[in-house]
Amino acid sequence: MENNYTIESHTIGSAEHFLLLNNGEPVLTPGEEFIVHKNKALIEIIIKELNAYGEGTLDQLTIYSMFCMMKDYIEAGITSFDNNIESLLLEDPSLTRSIEMEADNPVSFGSRVVSSYLLKNGLDDFSLPMINDYAELKETVKTTGEVPFKKIVEFVSATYSAMTDYQKCVVVHTLNIDDVFLLGIILADKKCDSSEYAYEINTKHNLNQVMLRDLDFKEQKIRYDRYSASGALFEKFIQLNEEISGEAC
Repeated sequence: MENNYTIESHTIGSAEHFLLLNNGEPVLTPGEEFIVHKNKALIEIIIKELNAYGEGTLDQLTIYSMFCMMKDYIEAGITSFDNNIESLLLEDPSLTRSIEMEADNPVSFGSRVVSSYLLKNGLDDFSLPMINDYAELKETVKTTGEVPFKKIVEFVSATYSAMTDYQKCVVVHTLNIDDVFLLGIILADKKCDSSEYAYEINTKHNLNQVMLRDLDFKEQKIRYDRYSASGALFEKFIQLNEEISGEAC
C-alpha cells in the first residue's frame, strides 16, 4: 500500500498534541512509541523526510532519526552518559590541545569555543595534552591537572544531567556522528552556533593534516560543509522541541 502520511490532533492533559498517521494508523518508532509532539512543524518535517527517504530515513541524520533516538533511548533511560563523563572528556578531541606549525616551530593551543565556555562558567582554561595512550593521558592529568580537570568533569556532569531529553539527544548525536563530546554539550547548551561548531571540529582535522604536510583544501571544504550541516540539524532539532506550533514555549 502506498504511504499516505497525515496528522491528527489530540488533547493530552490541557495541551494540543499532533500524532503522525500512515493510512489512518499511528506511525511508531522502532521501539514502538507513538510519534506525537506538541509542535506540528516537527511532525510535518518528519513527513517530508519519510516521503524523501522512505525506509532509509532512520539510516540518515534526520529529525525523524533523532526523534526516534530520543523516544526509544533517551526518554527510556537506555542511553545516558551520567556515569561516563570523565572518560568521554579524556577521549574528547574538542578538549585536546592542538599543534600548529609556525615557521617549523610547534605552537600549542586549545579550542577557542571551549576556552570561552569554560571561562564564562568560572572554570580554568584547561585543555588536555596530545597523548594518544589513554592510560598515560589519565595519569598525566592526575599528576599535572587533576584539580581543574576534576572541576570540569563535575560541571559538565551537572550540565548534562540538567539538560532536557532533546538536548541530551543532540549530545549523543554529536558524539556518534562527529566524534566530539564537549562541543556537543556547548552546542546543545546554545553557547555556540553550528558555524562555530563546524569550524572548531574542522580546525582539529586541518591541523593534524598540517602536521603531516597533507592538507587537502577540497577535502577541508567538504568536511566543513558536513559538520556545518549536522550542526544546523542539531540546532533545528532543539528549536523544534522548544516551540509549540510555531510559538516559543
